[in-house]
Amino acid sequence: QTIYQLENVMLEQEIAVRKQTENRLNQRLMQIATVLQVYDEISYTLSVGHVLMMSLDASLRLSGAKGGFMALLDDDVLRMSSVVGNYQVAQNAILNSEAGIIKSVLNKRKAKLIIDYTFEMDDVPTLPDTQARMVIPLMSQEKLVGIINLETDKPERFDENIFQLMQVLEKYISVALDNANLYQQVQQHLVELQGLYDQVSQLEQLKTD
Repeated sequence: QTIYQLENVMLEQEIAVRKQTENRLNQRLMQIATVLQVYDEISYTLSVGHVLMMSLDASLRLSGAKGGFMALLDDDVLRMSSVVGNYQVAQNAILNSEAGIIKSVLNKRKAKLIIDYTFEMDDVPTLPDTQARMVIPLMSQEKLVGIINLETDKPERFDENIFQLMQVLEKYISVALDNANLYQQVQQHLVELQGLYDQVSQLEQLKTD
């Protein structure tokens, strides 16, 4: 009877482990599906503003962050472009990039995760109740174009798995930004060409007159 009970206990433990593994796999699949869905959403919009807004919203949903922002490089300075949360920085304001995690990400062009501020001496979080933070560079054709900053008061949400997924999402966001910027440039060129055409038409009319 003791052996039978022991076998039952071992079987129950094995079933529990398998269920945990299955739950982790299902969660991973759902996260990957969310990343692909986000890419579908942002790849169909050609407005830079919409891409930024949708990308930040998706980053918050996927990571479970309490707040975050996206900042783009403009003449070698970081400017806030999209913000969600109780940040004391206005949109389009210049962001301090001379210290902490942001400086490290800008210099090394690599994403960085802080999972515990208890012993962190090199960075000060932007939100007062932040317990964990990640900053991910936005790269376009090997060129740094901006960053995504995410913060949470529940550090267990920022695990290595989420950190890796956010870096995958960053690549999709960078592609969508490239497409939106290219479309914006083409539209601007069309406007300029239309202006030149109008000038030529006026000159032709003057010549005819």
